Amino acid sequence: MSATKLTLLVEKEIVEHAKRYSEQHGTSLSRLVSQALAHLPTAEPTLSPAVSRLVGLLPANTSLEEHRAYLSKKHAL
Repeated sequence: MSATKLTLLVEKEIVEHAKRYSEQHGTSLSRLVSQALAHLPTAEPTLSPAVSRLVGLLPANTSLEEHRAYLSKKHAL
C-alpha cells in the first residue's frame, strides 16, 4: 500500500501530547494517525457470521413489543 502526505491542523497541546505518547511507545506520529484512521468504521458495518444468520428471521413489520410478548408467553416468563 502506498502512502500519501496529509496536512492537518491540530491544537498545539494535542500534538505535544501525541508526540510524547509516540516517543514513549516507540512509534511515529504518522503511524499513530494511520492506525487511528484505519480503525474508523466502514460505511457498511460488517456483521459477524452469527448475526448474519439471524438477519431476516423476523418479518420486517414485527414490533419489538409484540415479539417480547410472544417470547414471554412461549417461555412462561
